[in-house]
Amino acid sequence: MQNMDASAFLSDGGPNEVRLDGVTDAIARKLGACAHLATVTALDLTGGRIGDNGAAALAESPHVRGLRSLSLSQCHAKDGVLIALAQSGTLVSLRTLDLDRNEFGARGWKALTHTSALPALEDLRVPSNELGATGWKTLFTSPLIARLEALDLAMTRPTRAGLDALFEANVPRLRELRLMMVGLDESALDGLLAWPARQRLTGLDLSHNTLPPHATARLIAAPWPVLERLSLRATGLGALDPDAPPVLDALTALAHTTGFPALRSLDLSANGLTPEAAKVLAQAKGLRAVEELDALENPRLGDEGQRALRKRFGAAVRLPVASAVAAVTKTTPQKNPPAAAPANRKPRVSEG
Repeated sequence: MQNMDASAFLSDGGPNEVRLDGVTDAIARKLGACAHLATVTALDLTGGRIGDNGAAALAESPHVRGLRSLSLSQCHAKDGVLIALAQSGTLVSLRTLDLDRNEFGARGWKALTHTSALPALEDLRVPSNELGATGWKTLFTSPLIARLEALDLAMTRPTRAGLDALFEANVPRLRELRLMMVGLDESALDGLLAWPARQRLTGLDLSHNTLPPHATARLIAAPWPVLERLSLRATGLGALDPDAPPVLDALTALAHTTGFPALRSLDLSANGLTPEAAKVLAQAKGLRAVEELDALENPRLGDEGQRALRKRFGAAVRLPVASAVAAVTKTTPQKNPPAAAPANRKPRVSEG
């Protein structure tokens, strides 16, 4: 996807997938009338300031019939924007809608989730939105939920009733679910494990939900027959508890599980993993299909833990940069030590 200034696009057009910077409500109205929009299949307006009129101009534009992906992330959008999308007669090809970090209320959510104007919509992203009790119930009892293949609810602060509604929802097509930082506790976990839809998931992100080890062990021990991507980033797996029976230890459960026959990508970053934890993971017979293991931000691994994971998973494992550099400098003497990485550099983290 190419970044462009909105005025440049209005003047000369652009690629099929484009992110436009500086889109205001007035520019959005011009964009809706722009013939260049007819060639665009993915439009990212992240960070703009889209009002009701601009959204209506886009939603009613004759040039958006081929648009498959639309991002209105962080656009300061309110209910009128969702209502405009819900009343569109031309967004007939839209498959992915990203509404991250906006200011919607119950009226907007109801309009969006009960619309028949977005027949192709299958991937809905609403992270960092306050859905409220009404919004959660509206979403999970709506006609839309049954059509979705992917749903991103990260950081939406659900109530317990909201999570219960999710795990009771009829979602026959859902394959990807993102529940990062939603306050999933052991009681809500019971709902997830009892949910028939979970056995059809191919991607699940539970990052930044801290569960007790025995609860995580239950999650891992359950069958996930087609799950290919799992993120347990920052879930508090931590070091092994020497006083806990092995069945209650999450990492031991992970090492011995046979419930992930299709798992290709596993994110265990930021979990305080130790060399002892790495040795247990290195014995994991049930993770033979894993092609990518993310162990970044686990500085306690040290060289010993790194070696164990590298021996077991080879090039598939991502390891803490600091330890990797230390391992290189030990095996390959250098005249000058490598320069320290900038303090603000963040390691790449896989999304599950």
